[in-house]
Amino acid sequence: MGNDRVNRDNVAIMLVEPKLPENIGAVARAMKNMDIGRLILVNPMNVDEDRIAKMATSRCMDIVRKMKVHDNL
Repeated sequence: MGNDRVNRDNVAIMLVEPKLPENIGAVARAMKNMDIGRLILVNPMNVDEDRIAKMATSRCMDIVRKMKVHDNL
């Protein structure tokens, strides 16, 4: 049997046109639980870090600070 483990450094979560900053925070929190650290936003409606932080909690803000924001795919 081969190695079935996934290298999480090769995994990113991409949100396309997220509307609510709280949803971005909730995704960051879920990512932290799964040990995934790369978050990519495409054309987000609102990137209010205070509102993101309410859902992300301080434990997940490293993901928020490193997230990449792009205008389009």
